[in-house]
Amino acid sequence: MSFLFMIPISILQLTLFTPSPLQGLSLPEILEHAASSGALDYGWGFYLTLLTGHLLLYLLVGTVLAGGQYKVLAFIIPNRIQWTFLTVLGLELILLGDLLYTGLSTGGVPGPFEPLLIGLGGGSLMAIMQYLYLRSLGIKKGKWVGLWILGILTGIVSSFACIFIYEYFFIDPIKKSVSPLAFVVMDWLSFILPYFTLIGFFAGLFSAKPLFAAITNQQNADNK
Repeated sequence: MSFLFMIPISILQLTLFTPSPLQGLSLPEILEHAASSGALDYGWGFYLTLLTGHLLLYLLVGTVLAGGQYKVLAFIIPNRIQWTFLTVLGLELILLGDLLYTGLSTGGVPGPFEPLLIGLGGGSLMAIMQYLYLRSLGIKKGKWVGLWILGILTGIVSSFACIFIYEYFFIDPIKKSVSPLAFVVMDWLSFILPYFTLIGFFAGLFSAKPLFAAITNQQNADNK
């Protein structure tokens, strides 16, 4: 759900740092132009603005996610700051590829590649970073990482059905009945909510028991 930060961050970016060629256009019109061109088409200043926005978004998402995980795993994680740092780092490393795509491709925000890179790439690398941290604590079994990634894939595939239903049955009636700006926000929500909610649900569902089993087994071994 923390990916909902994407909406206000994007709106603030495009409102406060509108590229010169798009000055005077409404926000929906700006978004339409941005979706059909690369960020570098509007100069390095706009590109760096997107960089900053993505950096902030992943920082917020990683911090919120790490905080929730820490509440559950505090009994095994001795250093909350390190756990949060590695979680955020896993997402921010994916930022490099994401921003390369955003800057150099047509339609960098959003496109079919970017959500997959964030969801599958960012989620997987984040889990690997967390596994390395847990491994340093002696919890070496990593089956949960594979199941976490499988959960991400399951969430992505499952979300396609929700997105298809919206695109096929609801997008035209909604577009006709609300303002252009309201439609933009609802269009974002129609993707963000099912996509990232289902990814988080299935990743947690598949990996929670194996992770706790790995922790419990290691604690039992240490107590012998």
